[in-house]
Amino acid sequence: MYYIRVSHYYHSSAEYTLQVIFEEEGDGFEEEPNDELSTLATDISVNTVYTGNQTHSQDIDYYRFSLPKKGKLWVNFSHKKMNDSTSFWKGYLMDDNEGFLAEFTSTGETAKILSDLVRVPKGDYYIRIESDYWSNEDYSFMVNYKPEGAGAETEVNDDYDCATEIPFRKELTGNIQSWEDVDFYKFRLNARSTVRLQFHHKKNDQETSFWTVELHDANSSEPLISTEERTSTYISGTDAEDIPIIWTNIPKGLYYIKVYRDYYSNADYRLFLDR
Repeated sequence: MYYIRVSHYYHSSAEYTLQVIFEEEGDGFEEEPNDELSTLATDISVNTVYTGNQTHSQDIDYYRFSLPKKGKLWVNFSHKKMNDSTSFWKGYLMDDNEGFLAEFTSTGETAKILSDLVRVPKGDYYIRIESDYWSNEDYSFMVNYKPEGAGAETEVNDDYDCATEIPFRKELTGNIQSWEDVDFYKFRLNARSTVRLQFHHKKNDQETSFWTVELHDANSSEPLISTEERTSTYISGTDAEDIPIIWTNIPKGLYYIKVYRDYYSNADYRLFLDR
């Protein structure tokens, strides 16, 4: 049951006309109230378009979804194009601990936008949409989800103790999903060996150094020196798509490949480890 209340500001005896317009909506729309993450979030499915709007300037919309297995996520966000460069919407992809995994901002002129791509384990996740500067226009979004198996890094792998195991002679895909992200991969040698890492990326015309690659053993603090006599290999957009990095005469033991940003790129890279 809903009510309309009409009261006077200054008194007038003039008659007025009132009409309530109702348009029924289906499953592809937010369900208000959904302004509290833990109890009121609207349940959604991945790879499905949903529509919502900011009812008032303080309104926050939360959406909840679950992933059955690890995979990669990114968000498409769109709205009616407006001749206004004001930033109206801010969106966040969040994990179950309310940590921000990716964020995006959309202006009136930016009718369509993509968030950064992130790789996540199975579990519950949330989308948060809030006003930067308020607009009552509808917005639409879709959470894109692609399951991934053993051929992709396992996030979170941003330290030695949670490093993703990298197999020999099998390609592994990863990416740097935020300015703070670091990717660690581990492997073990049972005998003294020469180790060759092939780093593949999609070539572009930017001379900026995006990725830094190092090899660490389990006991020392300094990276190992490659055949290029470098402890760190810097890879830019204009470098060859396949970069070989070789370490010779490595004793048996546990080792870690560390990949981190120089300048940020969200693009995928691929690793191929051989000996």
